[in-house]
Amino acid sequence: MGKNILFFLSDEGYGHMIRQRAIIQEFLQSNKKYHITIITGNRINDLKEFFMDKVNYFKLHNLIETQKTYGSLNLENTKKMFRNWYLKEKHWKNKIIKNFKKVDLIISDSVPQAFQLKRIYKCLAVNISHFSWDWFYEIHFKTQDRILKKLKKYYKLSDKFYYLPYTPKEILVNYPSKKKVNFVSYGKFVIRKLSKKKINCLIMDNGTKSLSNNIESVLINLTKLKKFHFFIGIDTLSESSKKIISENSNLFPISGLKNMHSYIASVDFIIARGGYNTLTECLILKKPSLLMYETNNKEILHNISLLKKNNFCEIIYQSDFKKDINKKILNFVKYKKNKIFRNLVKKNFKSNGSKQIYKFLEKEIY
Repeated sequence: MGKNILFFLSDEGYGHMIRQRAIIQEFLQSNKKYHITIITGNRINDLKEFFMDKVNYFKLHNLIETQKTYGSLNLENTKKMFRNWYLKEKHWKNKIIKNFKKVDLIISDSVPQAFQLKRIYKCLAVNISHFSWDWFYEIHFKTQDRILKKLKKYYKLSDKFYYLPYTPKEILVNYPSKKKVNFVSYGKFVIRKLSKKKINCLIMDNGTKSLSNNIESVLINLTKLKKFHFFIGIDTLSESSKKIISENSNLFPISGLKNMHSYIASVDFIIARGGYNTLTECLILKKPSLLMYETNNKEILHNISLLKKNNFCEIIYQSDFKKDINKKILNFVKYKKNKIFRNLVKKNFKSNGSKQIYKFLEKEIY
């Protein structure tokens, strides 16, 4: 028969997919039988390409997704999104109930309304994440309104919170049943043959597409740093910017999020938005980084502030792209990069969180 599992994947960014994908792999590689369905909107095609027919798919946007404007969190539009979530989550729930009759386990990477389904299916429902949307809503909008109350209500329905390193302490007080696990990473990193005569840097516009304008504004400047090779994600860049990259010998275009992340293990340092998946990979792979603070986004500020406090990264601000970006890069390489690397080497950041989570859940459902 096997156990029926619904994985609810957040439609925010790229890291949620990476974590859930790694956990699903643990289920698929076990000697137990599972019938897995992934429920998400934005990443459904990426998941189909990866898992093919090993799992089932149900395309349904999970309603919460932050809104950005030129590299900044748009608070007004993000709050509208939460209002939309409040109005539509019951309709969302009815779609699930209509299409799924028997469920043994619900796993949510912080999709709050998924936890109410445990009452319908009389099953276990667990949250696996490093943050929660009620915490995000409260720190940004500072209000105890009906939206926040509903978010909190749904999160409290979860049976267990498996939380990752650097989860905000304020979140943990809301979960009586919680357990810390190690970082969750897919773990298969490619080592590429890059020039040892150059300093290799990966510039990533992460899953939220918040860095593209900044990257485009400094391309000409980067061409002047002849001792560097810059590997640049181009999927969100304009055609004119792609042309600049193709015409300069120290700039290299990288297409596809999967392909872009595959360079992390090989480069000397990274410039990227300080999202949780990026900092996870930088810590695991011991890569010095210039992580960008996204204006108005306190989650990103929390992420990179903790790393900065431990001298695991350096912060790059929006204003640095408008000033002398070359000076910022040169100073980082001269004064910061090696110190950060030495600090990272001293730490043993484990990335077997997906294996831990599977072992815990296997005991719960069998």
